Amino acid sequence: MTPSLVPVVLTGESLPLTVPISADERVKIELAGGYRVRVGGGVDTSILRRVLDVLERR
Repeated sequence: MTPSLVPVVLTGESLPLTVPISADERVKIELAGGYRVRVGGGVDTSILRRVLDVLERR
């Protein structure tokens, strides 16, 4: 199956710099070895990648 593209429309509206994260907006990542990581939408993805890399090596 080939991926399909969806049109995107950008507006001039800006979002608040900080948005409270509810428990429903968190992602729970379960890794082999029993490790669990919970992150919110504002997580720094480069730091998350480093943390996951370290945990995957254990």
